[in-house]
Amino acid sequence: MLDGVSITNADGPAIDIQDAGSAVVVLAEGSENTLVDGETYADTSEDAPTAALFSSDTVVITGTGSLSVTGNNNDAISSKNGLVIQGTPTLTVDAVDDGIRGKDYLVVSGGTITVTAGGDGLKSTEDDDEAMGFIALGAAEVTITSGDDGVSATTDVTVDGTTLTVTAGGGQANATQEEGFGGAPGQQGDQAGAAASDSATDDTEDESGVDDAAKPKGINAGVSYTQEDGTVTLDAADEGLQAAFINISGGVLTITSGDDGINATNGDYVIEGHENVDSESDDGAALTISGGQVQVSFTYSDGIDSNGSAYVTGGQVVVSGQAGSMDGAVDVNGESQLYGITGSPSVSAGDTITVTSADGDSWEMTSVFTSQYLTVLGLTEGEEYTVATTSGGSATGTAAALSSGMGMSGGPGGQGGAGGQAPSDGNANGQGDPGQAPADSATADQS
Repeated sequence: MLDGVSITNADGPAIDIQDAGSAVVVLAEGSENTLVDGETYADTSEDAPTAALFSSDTVVITGTGSLSVTGNNNDAISSKNGLVIQGTPTLTVDAVDDGIRGKDYLVVSGGTITVTAGGDGLKSTEDDDEAMGFIALGAAEVTITSGDDGVSATTDVTVDGTTLTVTAGGGQANATQEEGFGGAPGQQGDQAGAAASDSATDDTEDESGVDDAAKPKGINAGVSYTQEDGTVTLDAADEGLQAAFINISGGVLTITSGDDGINATNGDYVIEGHENVDSESDDGAALTISGGQVQVSFTYSDGIDSNGSAYVTGGQVVVSGQAGSMDGAVDVNGESQLYGITGSPSVSAGDTITVTSADGDSWEMTSVFTSQYLTVLGLTEGEEYTVATTSGGSATGTAAALSSGMGMSGGPGGQGGAGGQAPSDGNANGQGDPGQAPADSATADQS
């Protein structure tokens, strides 16, 4: 139990738990505790500790007190097995590299956690066992400021009831324009022009050993991301959210990103039947949004990008920019079910966006972006909707299937892409039946 302790070790970890089988760190009620390690460790062996609070075995942090951990050498809190944070502790961690790492798994079921990290904020890295390497976030309040990924897991990231706020790599304002990329389709005006002005491009490392050329993502899951509830806000210099299989069924997800807002891609994960595919082919990844409120603002590349399939069957979904080009609001290599309206009206950050169906049902969200165009998804094909913004007026149109090659009102002309049916069981791994290309593009009458 920690009850008002302050531990500083100039040449090693503040707490080093070795071969305990499992350990529990209890923060006494009302207590304030501090752990600080040294910039260099006396033990530099292969099995040396790597964090201010280090455990070679599974460790549980619980209680109702507070704990401040400073990792001057490497990580702040790290376990070579599992790491569980439960109860209602208040944790504040600051690390030159990763903030909180559970090699086998990281479970955060409660508490108020603030992480400042030069590397990744929350991390799990086990890659020899496909059942490990996951991060599970429950009813906790987590705030992360990271130099690299906010949340990074070799396999899965799940969010259920979490309030998660991530600023990765300085956020969207620190976006780096890819070489040869000519514009910023997701943003208009001063935001786009300023986004890449001061970003680092050298392949160098700073004094902490963090790679300046890293591509900081809000959430980076090697296999899957699942959100059933909670409020997730991701501000990232690179992709906002990346995984092979992405399932969003509830809660609120707000993304501002320098590159793709949501990127469904197999990455290093090999999906059976898609072992050898090029960048423009269906790689087996899948995105499914069936509920919740999702807003995506992106500076470069695409708002919603799936190298496999994409199904938006419900929820309230708004993406900055316009569908109709390879670098636009949506880009899908495989089957898709993306019914919506794209184009006018314009929108400014702070505007109320209101979407109203022909029968009078409506919903609202507050815009986090400024753009000449916007795209609304999750609508019913063939039905008429009016999209209004505080500063841009309104436009009325008929929802139709959208794709990266679909020309819409206010944008370039083109043929509609083939739609697809969402998997009947809602599983992102399922394959739907091929759909038919829409006969007409969605049209909008601006007022």
